[in-house]
Amino acid sequence: MEVNENAENSLAHLLEQVEGLVRVQNEQGDEVARVPSTNQETIGDDFDISPEKLAQIEHEEALMRRALALFDVDYDSLVRMDGQSAYSQAVTTKPEVLETVKNAQSPVLAAMQVAVQFKPYAEFSEKYGNTPDDIRNAIRSEVEKEMQSKTKKQLKEKAAVASKGAAFSSLSGKGSKAPKAGSRLTDIFGK
Repeated sequence: MEVNENAENSLAHLLEQVEGLVRVQNEQGDEVARVPSTNQETIGDDFDISPEKLAQIEHEEALMRRALALFDVDYDSLVRMDGQSAYSQAVTTKPEVLETVKNAQSPVLAAMQVAVQFKPYAEFSEKYGNTPDDIRNAIRSEVEKEMQSKTKKQLKEKAAVASKGAAFSSLSGKGSKAPKAGSRLTDIFGK
C-alpha cells in the first residue's frame, strides 16, 4: 500500500488532467460545486491537518467526485471510513496507510490509489471472510453447491435418456442368434 514517487507524479498529472476537464466543462456552462466539509465526509477528517491542506483536499475531492461521476463511480463509497469501503478496510488492516496518505503530495489521489489497490482484497474478504477458517468453510460450501448442481444435472440427463428407452431395438427372428463357428456366409445371409 505504499505510494511510490512515480505513482505520486502520475497521480499529480492525473489531477491536472481532471482540473483541465473541469475547466472545459465550466466553459460549457457547468459549475464545479465546492464541497463543504460539513455535508460530506472527507479524507481530511481522518487525521489532523492544517486548514490550508484541508482546503486543498476539499478542492481535490470535489474534482475527483466530478471526474469519477463521469464513469458512474462513487468516490465516497471508495474512501468513506465506514468499515465497508476498500479504503476503510485498508486503513483498518494497515494503519500506517493513513500516515502515507496524510504525507502524500496529493492525499486524495493517494487515498484513491490505496482504495483501488485494496479493492480486490476487500471484495474477497466480503465474499469469503477474513479468517482462514471462514475462508475455508466458505470455499468448501461454494464447491459443494457447484458439485451438487452438476451431479443433479447429470442425473437429470441420465433419467431423460432412460425414459426415452433404449437407443437400439433388439434383433428378432432367425438373425438374432450368433452364427456357429465354421459356418459359411450363405448359411448366415441365406443366399
